[in-house]
Amino acid sequence: MPTFNQLKDKSGYYIYAWTPKTGNITYKLKSEANPIIDDYDLRHGDDISWDVIKSLKFLRFIYTDGSGILEVGDFEPNPNQVQETSLTKSQAKALLKIIQDYYDLSESQMETLCSILDIEVPGLNPTRIKKLLRNRITSLSSTFPVSNTLRRKSIDDVTASATTWELGDKELGLRFLFASFSGADATDPVEYLSHDVFVSEYLGITKWVTGLTNRSRDAEVEIAQQMEQLVPIVVWALKDVGVNPGQLEELSGPDIRDFEDMPF
Repeated sequence: MPTFNQLKDKSGYYIYAWTPKTGNITYKLKSEANPIIDDYDLRHGDDISWDVIKSLKFLRFIYTDGSGILEVGDFEPNPNQVQETSLTKSQAKALLKIIQDYYDLSESQMETLCSILDIEVPGLNPTRIKKLLRNRITSLSSTFPVSNTLRRKSIDDVTASATTWELGDKELGLRFLFASFSGADATDPVEYLSHDVFVSEYLGITKWVTGLTNRSRDAEVEIAQQMEQLVPIVVWALKDVGVNPGQLEELSGPDIRDFEDMPF
């Protein structure tokens, strides 16, 4: 079985393996693979699956001194070796999730990598995401501000819910809806606030739209503070179903609208 090793000076890593074409072979790893190695918890002397090796080859992180960067099919092992060292489904999904955390994969790259790992391509799962969001929305921190957007002292004075909509092929809408009520029986909603999040299976979060009943400058400032708590919840839910949340630093500020003009 191939083994994972660290150079004596600890400046890098290599994999010692055997293939029918080469006999014993030393695969060297580019430093770009280090985040995967660290999170996958590979240690010096560990056995390493050919599934992991082929995934690293696909990412172009493996090379040899004589052949340069290797392609997935270069120096293939015996099929028996691949089968004997194959990852379980849960291990393969864990590896894919680590790769997604550090590297943006196109649709075709995702499909190829999942084929290598023999797992289904992750997809948006509206039912699962809705359940995750609803579980988290009911336990928002008491610091979640609502005084300017809903004119209430505390989130405890507000009704909160979460739901999802399928917007099209491989696109999903998520909605966090907040409402404050008046009257002793709390049946008439008087203030609404919603955070609508648009998600693409391959691009992650593409847009954030916020609508509220009564707009003001103070309310807009408060919306940004609310997003500080809501964005991590969305990221967590997407990662749970294997969807990369995308480049959040490129996400522009929320598109703030009157509640009645919300898109869905």
